[in-house]
Amino acid sequence: MHNKDYEDALSFVNKGIADDEDKEYYPLYFYLMGNIYSYIKEDEIAFTYYRYIVDNFDDYIYENSSIKLDIAKRVINLNIDAIDKINYYKLLLNDNFENMTNSDRGNYYYNLALSLEDVQSYDEAYLYYKKLLSIPRSDLKIDSRDYSAVMTKINYYDNPDFVVYRNLNDLISDVKRYIFSGNTTKLLSIRDKHNFFIQSWDQRSGKSNSINTNSFLTTMIKLSSRRKNGIQFAKTFEADSSNDISYLGSSGWEHIWEWYFVFKKISYPKDPEINDGWAWIGVYLGKK
Repeated sequence: MHNKDYEDALSFVNKGIADDEDKEYYPLYFYLMGNIYSYIKEDEIAFTYYRYIVDNFDDYIYENSSIKLDIAKRVINLNIDAIDKINYYKLLLNDNFENMTNSDRGNYYYNLALSLEDVQSYDEAYLYYKKLLSIPRSDLKIDSRDYSAVMTKINYYDNPDFVVYRNLNDLISDVKRYIFSGNTTKLLSIRDKHNFFIQSWDQRSGKSNSINTNSFLTTMIKLSSRRKNGIQFAKTFEADSSNDISYLGSSGWEHIWEWYFVFKKISYPKDPEINDGWAWIGVYLGKK
């Protein structure tokens, strides 16, 4: 839409408002006004019109569709503050639930929860995260990393028994110290209590953990400590490590020579002492 086009459109809608003495079509005119401003990327102005309609008028059917539901779908895609989107996600979920696919519901649950976290309404946010997790995974389009992060948040929320280090180097130092000293009791006490895994690289797709992690670690540390050269850790992280997850290679283990220790940064904004801390979440066995 060129400048002249949107100016003509605004002029047309403003004339309609001025001529509508009974205000019968106000919801429609303000809706069209919001659409025009949204089209030219004036999102805050568009939101002002959309919010005015939702807050001050009954619903209006336009082209066989609810204006309020259409507004909600538009508002959640505007470039505005998260707090301003919350009620519109709820409107969609409350008034249009039966017409949604599981994929749509999951998307709304996820983004509503993120918005609630942004305004520190954590208990309500985790309620919607749980609703998301109640939907079959195969029905959701959410990225696997985001889905894993949601599971982690809910695990911490439901089971506040955790070990998180503020500094990754301190966590790695303790892991090494307990391995070298053979103190498996201490080692087991600092692993993640919720989703700790020991598996091969080809199980990264999500196959369940079939190893008893406690007995496996205890046995392997005792066996490997007898080796002449002992266990060696890499001096740097693997190249595919990131700001959120780190892979530290090691070698010298009995039976399966190479192990990769996995450390993950925890996203849990409900508790600042946990949020952005580090947890030892598992071990991958064998060559990558």
